[in-house]
Amino acid sequence: MKNKFFKSPMKSLMAMFLVLFAVACNQMEDVQPSLENELIINSNSSLFEFNESIGAPIFWEGMRGPVKGGNLECSDLPNSYAFTTGRNNYDPVTGTFEKPWPAGFTVNVINNKFVEWSYTAPDANSCLGTMAVIVKGGPGHNVYTINGATSGSGLTAPLVGKGNIADLSNLTFCYNLVPCQDEAECENDTAFAGESGQMLNNKGWYYLMTLDHNYSATNTLWAGQNKAAGTVSIHPKNGNSNILVVEINLAAGFTLQTGDNWYVHGYTSAPSERPKGGQQGSAVTWSKGEASSAPITVEVNRNSATIFAVHVNVKECK
Repeated sequence: MKNKFFKSPMKSLMAMFLVLFAVACNQMEDVQPSLENELIINSNSSLFEFNESIGAPIFWEGMRGPVKGGNLECSDLPNSYAFTTGRNNYDPVTGTFEKPWPAGFTVNVINNKFVEWSYTAPDANSCLGTMAVIVKGGPGHNVYTINGATSGSGLTAPLVGKGNIADLSNLTFCYNLVPCQDEAECENDTAFAGESGQMLNNKGWYYLMTLDHNYSATNTLWAGQNKAAGTVSIHPKNGNSNILVVEINLAAGFTLQTGDNWYVHGYTSAPSERPKGGQQGSAVTWSKGEASSAPITVEVNRNSATIFAVHVNVKECK
C-alpha cells in the first residue's frame, strides 16, 4: 500500500510537468522568427487620447529582456528615418534630459509623464517630414508616428501596474527633413458681380446684376474692380419668380474671408451709390451671412426687385 500510494503522486507530478513544458514550448513557437529579439508588438491605442495630428501609438512590450538593454532605436522601427536625436535619458529628480536636443526641437515633460514637443525649422531646407517618437517608461515603449504636425502633447510611456502611466525613462525622435514650402501670400479683397465694363463708381466702385425676362442673370464676380474671382447666377426657385436662388462660385486661388462674407441687395431701380454690406439701405430685399467655403447657395424673396448687388468678401492667395 505504501509503494502504491507513493507512486501515484509521483506520476501526477510528472504529468503536470509534461503539460507545463508543452505549454511553454507552444508559447515559444508562437513568437515569430522575425521577432528573434523577443519583442511583441500590440495595438494599445485605446488607452490614450491624442491630438488629431498624432497617430495612435504602437505598444512594444519587452519579453525576457528586450533588445539593446531594453531600449528601442530608430533602426528597430518599420519605417526609415534619416535623422535621430538618439536616446535621451530623462532625470525625474531634476526634470531635465541628459543631452541637449538638436536645433529646432523643444521638449517639455509634465509630471514626469506627459511629453510636449514642438519643432521650428532652423532653415529653409529643414522642415519636418515624417517622424516617430519613442517614449520609454517602465519595461515598455510607446511609438508614436506623426505626419504633418510640428507640435504635439500628451505623449506617454505605456501603462504599468494597475493601469498607471509609467514615468518617463528616455525619449527618442526619429525623423526626416524636407525643404520648406513658401507660405502662400494672401490678400483680402471686395468682389461684386456684374457685366464687364459696366462698373459704377459712387462712394466706392461696384457692379450690378440685372434680371432678364425670366428673372435670371449670370455674371462674373469681380474682385478689386477687374480680377475675375468667380461667377454669380440668379434664377427662380422651381419656377417661382417670387423666390430667387443665388449661387456664388469662386475661381481657383480665391477663398472666403472670415465673418460675414456675402451680401445680396435687391432693388427696383439702380442704387445711386455703392451698397453697404452690413446695411439694407434702399434695397427692397436684403440678405447676408457667413459661409465657410464656396459654392454658396442663398434663397431670397424677390419683393419686386429686378436689379441686384451681390457682394462677396474674398481672399486671393498666390
